[in-house]
Amino acid sequence: MINIRPHHLLCIHGFRGKGYSDDFVKSMTDIVNEIKKNKDIKLNITYGTDDICCNCPNKIGDNLCIGQEKIINLDHGVIEALKLEERMYSYAEVAKKINKELTITQFQEICSTCEWYSLGYCKEGLFKRLRTI
Repeated sequence: MINIRPHHLLCIHGFRGKGYSDDFVKSMTDIVNEIKKNKDIKLNITYGTDDICCNCPNKIGDNLCIGQEKIINLDHGVIEALKLEERMYSYAEVAKKINKELTITQFQEICSTCEWYSLGYCKEGLFKRLRTI
């Protein structure tokens, strides 16, 4: 089981082996690889810091981020677009929701404030999968 905040459900598709620190990149790589190997892996959707955040240098204390307001907005955008609840899903369920519910326009609106989006990593990973409506 992986604890994951909503916006990270999109980040895992755009991840290209770069990040905030070596520890963060290693941890994120391990999580992405684990998800890719097992589509039935359980993801516990959490509205606070998650397993990806654990090695992020922007994490403050147990449950906050330096850019907390921006992160909350990213999470809320994904929650609304994918109609998520704070509960357990399989990755296969989440992937189906992404493919069915998320449009390119929603993706752009949700992620446009993120530095990784502006570098183009996420676009490359998700655009191929999203509907244009």
